[in-house]
Amino acid sequence: MEAFVRAVFVDANESLAVITERLEKPGDPKMRINRNPDIKPEDYPAVLDGAEIAVVDHTALPTDVAKKCAGLKHVVFLGTGARSYMNPEELADLGIAVHLIKGYGDT
Repeated sequence: MEAFVRAVFVDANESLAVITERLEKPGDPKMRINRNPDIKPEDYPAVLDGAEIAVVDHTALPTDVAKKCAGLKHVVFLGTGARSYMNPEELADLGIAVHLIKGYGDT
């Protein structure tokens, strides 16, 4: 049996929070939405609270902070230029995969 996957949208503004809630479908893993777009990188461990997936709009995730995020396995970055916000190779060395949205910003 597969473990329940928890996700947290770490830095949603109100518009993104509403859209995320609207897109939720039955059977989707539960995603908690942190409606504070102004979190600081050092807030990640508390905001994630053991979640396996962080959905990130714009808040940097330094490697030293990621090390403190128990359980974190995936970061879904909702923008372009993820390298400006995190180091994917260093995160991979910690067992954290960075995922981008294919085609984001193409239009």
